[in-house]
Amino acid sequence: MTILKFLKTPYKLPDNLLITSNLSEVFDEIKKFNGQVALVGGFVRSVILNENINYRKISIDIATNLKPNQIIKIFGSKAKYIDEGLKHGTVIVNNNGLICEITTLRSDVLTKGRYSDVKFVDHWFMDASRRDLTINAIYMDLEGNIFDPLNGSNDLVNGKIKFIGKMTDRLNEDFLRLLRFIRFFSKYSKNKIKKEQLDILKKFSKKINLLSKERVIEELKKIFSENKCISLISAELMSKTNIDKNYFGFKFSLIKLEALKNFNFNVNWIKKILLLYHKERNLDFIKNNPISSDERKLIDNFNIKLTKKEISNLLCDKWCRSLYYLKGPVYLKLLTEVNFSLKIQNRIHQIKNFKKPIFPIKGEDVLRLGLHEGPEIGLILKKIEKKWVNSDFSFSRQELLDELILDLN
Repeated sequence: MTILKFLKTPYKLPDNLLITSNLSEVFDEIKKFNGQVALVGGFVRSVILNENINYRKISIDIATNLKPNQIIKIFGSKAKYIDEGLKHGTVIVNNNGLICEITTLRSDVLTKGRYSDVKFVDHWFMDASRRDLTINAIYMDLEGNIFDPLNGSNDLVNGKIKFIGKMTDRLNEDFLRLLRFIRFFSKYSKNKIKKEQLDILKKFSKKINLLSKERVIEELKKIFSENKCISLISAELMSKTNIDKNYFGFKFSLIKLEALKNFNFNVNWIKKILLLYHKERNLDFIKNNPISSDERKLIDNFNIKLTKKEISNLLCDKWCRSLYYLKGPVYLKLLTEVNFSLKIQNRIHQIKNFKKPIFPIKGEDVLRLGLHEGPEIGLILKKIEKKWVNSDFSFSRQELLDELILDLN
């Protein structure tokens, strides 16, 4: 057993009750069982770099020398796990809304490119040495002190993204590290990528197809959930190394994702990928990945192209009327289907901020006027709705009802 020795540092955990009180409880419970425990991963990086933390979405990685079955016993009903995660030492603990991913110290026994067989150890340096990058091998206590055997904190502050050991060895152990390196390099690097690094990534890029789609999509979500500039850097690296072609089956078109930098809004990860897809007609590949039903629906809507008439109507003064009838992310469709200009930029902002008004007349209103149920009701509603839209949605409910009575008489 190695004792975890922290170095006194100036880092301070954020003053947030969700973090401080709930984390303290988790640490205290582990220590009651004579366990050693430390923070690790993204939360540690954010503390060191003093980054803003989204407390609504935060999940915290914790390392401990206790075995998974001990963690399950300690936290009882708060502990959740899946068999594959348990095999690799990971238990999820929900402590009053704070999600903690607690993983036992481990070393790799057999690496297969897609996953590793591991053995649990009681040795912190051994756990650090098996990780991919030095910036991911920094451990921290609740006072902000660090155990940093591979000097990852200095690399992080100086923007140096370095593999632990040889890059090719680390990639051979787990091909997902192709994407992980791109994600961390795009976010933290202060230097240009080296040619030899690009060459190695390109050489390994076909290996990405050996990974499960679940693992790849999870990493792509993280990559493209970063801000627009970081996402663009990642997309450029994926294109330079042929990861785009080898996974998606085509070369990314970067021009529309680059144009997104001109807007003061961000878009979610799947919409960024759709912008990279914009010259590609077949969206079945991404749709058949493990994504949500809402994301599949978004792809289906995006795949319905705007007609020339619809584009013309969206660019005229009465654009709201046309927009009312269109479905899906119309502002993204317009961005992908026309050449970018200041006029397009302004109109996309307007479309993005447009709140579709609710038509104030319902079928029951027509029935009260003496008509019987049937297809005629729908036709009448469409006719009066068109009048309302053409008034730029200015007709009140009473005015529309008066129009209905006139039409029926």
